[in-house]
Amino acid sequence: CGTGFRVGNGSLGLTAAHVLAGVDNPHLLFVFQNRWQAIPLTVLAEHRIQDICVFEFTPPEQLPESWLAPVSSSENSSLVYMLWGYPEDILYDHVDGAQCGRQEPRPELNYSQGYIRRRFDGRLPGLRGNAFYELSDVAGAGCSGAPIFKRPPRQDQKWALIGMYVGERQIERNGFAREIGYALRIDAVLDFLSDNRVEVLAT
Repeated sequence: CGTGFRVGNGSLGLTAAHVLAGVDNPHLLFVFQNRWQAIPLTVLAEHRIQDICVFEFTPPEQLPESWLAPVSSSENSSLVYMLWGYPEDILYDHVDGAQCGRQEPRPELNYSQGYIRRRFDGRLPGLRGNAFYELSDVAGAGCSGAPIFKRPPRQDQKWALIGMYVGERQIERNGFAREIGYALRIDAVLDFLSDNRVEVLAT
């Protein structure tokens, strides 16, 4: 499982390609009329190098335009970002009556924020692609495909999609291990998005 999000004013969405890899009958969970509903989706295109795909779905009702938009800006170290995702570890919250410490699957949207540690071009062990933001915080399993965004310059503009969370890697030094989170840089896939009907805003 992973996180995905809508873009534009139709029924297009984005997520990390590895979230849907090998899935025979992919579905997304959406809230309609205060209830979670499973909706089938179709992968329209997958980037040949970077960990991103465009999918399409048919919502049961008309949806408002997405509040997020991919932007052409290139970000660097110290930029503050925000993220909404569905971390898998909430399934292991201790709740009275839960069997084996695990609850029934229940999506719970979590917010986090941090800053870009560095901009990185190149391959990283365990991650697909070669265009990353190294992040100050780890979002965790289940957040792959979550949007990394920043505030718009004006209140009447959409929030700027600058990246997509794609995973973590573990680094061990001097007997200590730590995880570092990474996001795909949206500026590396602008042509791919435009070629697949996803509008990109110039900045």
